[in-house]
Amino acid sequence: MHLDPGFTGDQTALRRHVLYESGNDPWRVMLFARLPMIALTVLFGLVVFAFARDLAGAVGGVVALALYAFSPDVIAHGSLATLDVPAAGFLLTSVWLLWRARGRPFRYLPPAGLALGAALATRMNTLAAAPVLLLLAAWSFWSARRTPGRDRRGTLRLVAYAVGAAVGVALVSVAVVWAAYLAVDPRPPWTTPRNVPDIGGKRGLVTDCLPVPEPYRDGMRIQFGIEYATKGGGFLFGRRYRTLAQGSTLQGGGVGHPEPSGLEGRSDTAKVALSDNVVGGPTAGLAGRQACGDLVRPPSGGRGR
Repeated sequence: MHLDPGFTGDQTALRRHVLYESGNDPWRVMLFARLPMIALTVLFGLVVFAFARDLAGAVGGVVALALYAFSPDVIAHGSLATLDVPAAGFLLTSVWLLWRARGRPFRYLPPAGLALGAALATRMNTLAAAPVLLLLAAWSFWSARRTPGRDRRGTLRLVAYAVGAAVGVALVSVAVVWAAYLAVDPRPPWTTPRNVPDIGGKRGLVTDCLPVPEPYRDGMRIQFGIEYATKGGGFLFGRRYRTLAQGSTLQGGGVGHPEPSGLEGRSDTAKVALSDNVVGGPTAGLAGRQACGDLVRPPSGGRGR
């Protein structure tokens, strides 16, 4: 794949430049961007089977795998260069390993941290699940080392060890995020794009305190800025909806006025490199994901996705 090193412009322009203006075959680029996602979808199916088998036996594992394989969401997203399936799959893998850590914490807690870190590096919104998984890590260690008849001092020591286990999982996950970003772009320093808003309040404070790379935090700031600007607008069934606060009128069922979605509705979120597609970059190919991301449609008359 050819990429002009002297190209200047944001990712929206870069996608079209790589796909249609650099002599590349756009279908070949998107194919190589999708292949890792397809492989991950298959591997996560094995995780679904293994987790369900641990919970409900072999029959439960087969039923869960069948539901996964024929799920419309998995079928729709599992073969595209998008990050919905990888993010959910890495979270599920982390939960499964934390479940297994109840018996052997030193064997399963480190890979659980790796899976959590991969989820965090894949999509920013998986941060919401991180506190829950860290609590599960502490609980798993507690369950593995808890013994009847332990005195108060021993109980406090066990609590301290459980908290340390959760901190260890957190450190491993943060290290994975840093490794993913450095693998994509190891050249310091990072220059904050001009379109990154200044987010104040509690969200701004939390964003500034997170021990993640600066591009990651800039991606969070842009997402928060979009949320503030849209005042609750969102996407539903392929359309963008505006709320009453934005001056729209209600239609049947109490739904706001829809606007066509697609590249226009999503291009702003793609302007910060690495902010929401880091694992998709190293695994699917940085240019393949960041250049097209399955958001840029081929010229009219071409094949559909």
